[in-house]
Amino acid sequence: MKKKETVKIAAMFMMLTLYFIGFSYYGTAVYEKFFQSNERFDEGTMIGSESFDHVTKVEAMRTLTEKVTAWQLDRVLTFQYVEKSANISTNLIEFQIEKSIEKAVTGQKSKLYTTVSAERLQAELDEQFPLLRDTTFDIETLTSDIADIGDYLKPEETIIDLTLYMNEEAKQSIAAEALTGTVSEPLAAFIKTNSSIPVKSGDVVSFNKWLSSTQYGELDNESINILSSALYRLVMQTNFVLLEKNQSIALPDDLELGYEAKVDQANDQDFIFLNENNTSYTVEWKVLDGKLYGVLKGMPFYYTYMPVLKNKAELPTKTILQFDPSMPYGTTRVERFGESGVMIDVYRQTREGTLKLKEEKVAEDFYLPVHQFEWHSTQDPPPESEPKPVEPNVDSEMITNQETDPNANTETDINTNKETDVNKETSTNAGTDSTTEKEAEKNTIEEKRVLQRQ
Repeated sequence: MKKKETVKIAAMFMMLTLYFIGFSYYGTAVYEKFFQSNERFDEGTMIGSESFDHVTKVEAMRTLTEKVTAWQLDRVLTFQYVEKSANISTNLIEFQIEKSIEKAVTGQKSKLYTTVSAERLQAELDEQFPLLRDTTFDIETLTSDIADIGDYLKPEETIIDLTLYMNEEAKQSIAAEALTGTVSEPLAAFIKTNSSIPVKSGDVVSFNKWLSSTQYGELDNESINILSSALYRLVMQTNFVLLEKNQSIALPDDLELGYEAKVDQANDQDFIFLNENNTSYTVEWKVLDGKLYGVLKGMPFYYTYMPVLKNKAELPTKTILQFDPSMPYGTTRVERFGESGVMIDVYRQTREGTLKLKEEKVAEDFYLPVHQFEWHSTQDPPPESEPKPVEPNVDSEMITNQETDPNANTETDINTNKETDVNKETSTNAGTDSTTEKEAEKNTIEEKRVLQRQ
């Protein structure tokens, strides 16, 4: 693209140089045929921004042609659309020198007639700003304004802001958006009354300064950091210049790695950025499905900006041992469990359509690991005790006693005999009682027989 543009400019300079040389040799004779050489303009005669006091029309023709040629060689016209600018050829402006001199009124200020082709202008826009081919510009007004630039042969560089020729609806487009963080009730109430942040052209925006202008007394630090981090995500989709960004010691639960922008007024931690563009924007907040939804409204950017996370690395935790002599031997107590740290690099990538133009590092987020603290006992192990004898069961003890103590059998036998004698005595008594009863019954029968005989 740059090579092609250089060739175009070189060709333009060559054509203008040839035109200027040709005019120097042949112009006078031609112009004298159109104008009477003795006609002179009165004092105070001006064509465009040039004065032509007491000169003939032929001399005015020569002088004006030289001025126009020099202007076209030296001056630069620049089209600007938000953050993209491109130089355009001054040949877009066609100077009608003969018509300007013919219509010039002696002693007065007259117009330098110029024209701009709408077709050539549109072709120039399509070539220099291909991503805006579907964008509607007020071409009629733009061509008129460019023609006016030539009318006055302005000596300085002229920058034409293309955004001025777009409709109002385009100026309120969504240039960036982000959805993040869970919204608490106090934060939802805060957003209702503080729903926007102005980002004016050329302004430095401080989050803390904006927050101080609101009634944020009921917001906790977590909710405030959700707001500032959402703003950071929006800024990463723009060409705004980051001036200050901070982070916490540990990554908050509601925030994604690489997208934290911590603020803390007490510790002088802020989130600050600069809008270098000629266009102003507005950040707007609202709650969407319980999440914080932020948009940046204004003129869409020409380039596409996106955050890119790289070089993620986990930082391992360590175990710190502490010792306590009062703890029982072999015991361990974890005072604080460890957690791995993490680090990541944040880049902002600039693309023109599918073409990557550049990538710049904007932050290095670093969260330290949390080391584990453990308490261990320092007591010595207890001494080993002697093994206790195994107690025998009853049968074994009886067998052992019988083998080792002869009196044991005697005592056992005596006891057994005693039990036997008792049993025998009991049986004898029982047998005696039974015999006595039988004899008594027999005697009774005999007595009955004697009585019967008598």
